[in-house]
Amino acid sequence: MTAEPRGERALGLLGDLRAETARADGKAAVLVTVLGLLSGLLVGRDWSHARASAVGLTLLLAVGTSLTVSLLAMLLAIFPRYRASRWAPGEPLAFFGDVLRAQRAGLLDRALTDTEQAAGPALATSVAEIAVIAARKNRWIRIGTCAFALAAGLLPLLLLVSD
Repeated sequence: MTAEPRGERALGLLGDLRAETARADGKAAVLVTVLGLLSGLLVGRDWSHARASAVGLTLLLAVGTSLTVSLLAMLLAIFPRYRASRWAPGEPLAFFGDVLRAQRAGLLDRALTDTEQAAGPALATSVAEIAVIAARKNRWIRIGTCAFALAAGLLPLLLLVSD
């Protein structure tokens, strides 16, 4: 069995991390859709605060808050967040922010040449950047899913006490 060169392993890892971020975006988009449908059903219901009990109002507030937290968490998972480019002439390009910065400086051709010559560090930086993004996305998805699960668990109770 021959050892895979470091660059090929890093490229494979980069591809895996990019696929993971795409899956995270897909999961969040599905949950945002479900949240929209559920919110539409709740808004369409005839709620009367005047005849609601204290328990009913508390449950309504808890469900509404949980759904709001879930939606915000999913939106934070979907919105891309990248660090500010720290690229400087002579350094390799590591992600799209570096490419834009080099292009704005009129040094894109030179930067691409520098990146080819120093592919290892550029690849390592790219892997590190996308790993941070994937971890952040998945953390927000976990938070949003937990908030959604809380709302889904409280909703039947709310429906029971509101009738």
